[in-house]
Amino acid sequence: MAALDTAAALITLAALFSWANHRFIRLPTTIALALSLPAGPERSALITVTYVVVVVSILVQGLTLPPLLRR
Repeated sequence: MAALDTAAALITLAALFSWANHRFIRLPTTIALALSLPAGPERSALITVTYVVVVVSILVQGLTLPPLLRR
């Protein structure tokens, strides 16, 4: 039983680290890249789409984290 508990804990930690990596590193980088685009007609649309994707990603991850931690 202890081996299964250890494996489950390691899987949960790996999932948590993966989730944190995506949320705190990749999403801000995406926003920074969108904001660094040169001025042009499509810049505002790309920034809007970027913010929508980031907000949806954070919401989905935030809603799925509690069930993941309960497993």
